[in-house]
Amino acid sequence: LIVVSLLFCLGQLRNLKDMTWTSSFGNTAVAISLGVIIWRSLDGSYLPGGRFFAGGQFAPVANPWSVGPSTALLALRLSYSVSCHYNAPRFYAQLKDRSAASFETASRWAFGAAAMI
Repeated sequence: LIVVSLLFCLGQLRNLKDMTWTSSFGNTAVAISLGVIIWRSLDGSYLPGGRFFAGGQFAPVANPWSVGPSTALLALRLSYSVSCHYNAPRFYAQLKDRSAASFETASRWAFGAAAMI
């Protein structure tokens, strides 16, 4: 409910320039989190006997370098999502009657058509 409320409020903004400080804050938080994870990984905190080691045997996992049909599906989904996010401003600028409602309608039709393919 909180996420829906926040997304609704963000959807009502006419200009996202007002949100630059929150984007900067979010990027900084992610960078700090990544730095802490790397630091703990390098100092041995996650190794057996380390401060943050949960203990127990590691469950066997699939080889992360194995390639199969699911790898192709993952690559397809990642390229599709990057393409959609990267090109969204251009798609919006090309609309005949630019509005949030018309962009939403075009997006729904496009994703629907892609799902049918």
